[in-house]
Amino acid sequence: LQMLLLFDFPSLPVRAQDGAAMTKQKLTKDLLKNLCSELQKDAFAGTLIKKLVGEHWLEKVEDLRYVPQHRLESWGVPLKLIDEIYDFLAENEADEGAHNVNAYMNYTLRPAMQSYLTPSITFSKLRDDAEKRRQPQTWAAKRLQRWFRHRQQQRARKPVITEDQVLSWLEDDDFRTPDAGKSQEIREKRAMESLKKGVLRWRARKAREKAEGLTGPQKKPLPADPFLAKIVETSPNTIPAFLAQRAAATPRDCEVYQLFIQFGNSLHQSEEEMRPYVHRLVTINWIEEKEDLALVEDRHWDAWAIPKKLVVLAKLEAGKTGGPKKNFRRDCQCAVL
Repeated sequence: LQMLLLFDFPSLPVRAQDGAAMTKQKLTKDLLKNLCSELQKDAFAGTLIKKLVGEHWLEKVEDLRYVPQHRLESWGVPLKLIDEIYDFLAENEADEGAHNVNAYMNYTLRPAMQSYLTPSITFSKLRDDAEKRRQPQTWAAKRLQRWFRHRQQQRARKPVITEDQVLSWLEDDDFRTPDAGKSQEIREKRAMESLKKGVLRWRARKAREKAEGLTGPQKKPLPADPFLAKIVETSPNTIPAFLAQRAAATPRDCEVYQLFIQFGNSLHQSEEEMRPYVHRLVTINWIEEKEDLALVEDRHWDAWAIPKKLVVLAKLEAGKTGGPKKNFRRDCQCAVL
């Protein structure tokens, strides 16, 4: 037990730096921004926040614990991002558990054990308990005397601050509240300035559209790639449609892209024939590293209509590389409520 007391339980590097912050709720929008930034997908954070926070009111990170994976997949959230979200939740839960254990050891167990293992403290405690049982009135009188002497010592150590000294530190405007009418005037002035700026921007945009011959709501052109264009047409106003609309005709050059091009060469398939499958993995689900192929399950391959030969080759490659890399995001700063 003495060795246990000598052992130091340092505060773990958790995201919330103190006990009060651990009880506060992190915001989903900040988590999505941080994860998209790590995955180099900052441009898509706004659409994901609109879907999860705006439409489904998942404002706090803890709310995501009650959303199953298949529900996030049905909303069109990329498979890689879903794995990152659940990884963050598991890591955050482990950090909170470690924090609770650390607090219990330092503030409950250690003081209790020290009170029993220190000889002088133990003897004084036993003597005090015996006197309390045998002579309760004498014990109570001594207790009050000790409290009174301790209070007198504290007063002697601390300088007495008079009311005049406190008033001398204050100024007349310290506790003055602004006039209600003046505050309303300031708010109205700020609102009018904001409206003027908005009207100027609207007029400039309308003048630019008139000069270009554009009238009415403009429909964005479909992507050049037929696979992406089909996604935009068949599922408008969804996360996959937004990802397809912003994507280039050629998938992003990454490990999965190069791997599937090699598969195509070995199967005598051209790059253009392999492009829809690469877009499904890389563009729509952010599966860019070989390790991320382990996130794709059989139900995903079937739903995406990937040829069985490609599925077999992808599974073999995923088995060689192992599971996806797990990064400890200790620097993920989320605002709290």
